[in-house]
Amino acid sequence: MVSGSGTVELVYDPDATGQAAFIEDVITASDTADATFELFTTGTTSGSDSVSFAGIITSMDIASTVGDLVVATCNFITSGTITSNLQ
Repeated sequence: MVSGSGTVELVYDPDATGQAAFIEDVITASDTADATFELFTTGTTSGSDSVSFAGIITSMDIASTVGDLVVATCNFITSGTITSNLQ
């Protein structure tokens, strides 16, 4: 695959390692294509049944209501090589 685009939804947990930094990175203007994605079809091990790539997040929405989960929806385009490890 030469290029791609899509949308991911993330359940945000401010106590989880790296998530606050991820959100800060997403909202930074003029950011380079440094977001790294690894999307899994099945499995739980890094690299297993996955597609990985670098990408540029083109837009993001964060939504929640009092007492509910915080969900961040990110639209992206791929940048560079898309690696498939589907089994």
